[in-house]
Amino acid sequence: LIINKPAFRQEAFNRQKNQLLMTIAQMQESPDDVANMTFFKQLYKNHPYGHPVNGTKETVRMLNAWQVRNFYKRYYVGANAVIVLVG
Repeated sequence: LIINKPAFRQEAFNRQKNQLLMTIAQMQESPDDVANMTFFKQLYKNHPYGHPVNGTKETVRMLNAWQVRNFYKRYYVGANAVIVLVG
């Protein structure tokens, strides 16, 4: 049910957003993570590889629940599904 008809509750969105902001803050305190982000930014410039996977404080703060809903409606469709059978 969560995949087929997600609720996108505001409190759940806020909780995930705050958790992501904390993760980003923790990464900024890690010399290794800061060095890796700087290296990839210099190496790849404006290519997607040059941007942090989790985003930045600024980009995450700008996110809102309706953008997530619209992304879901646009990209979580049958035409984008890939079925993998193993075994």
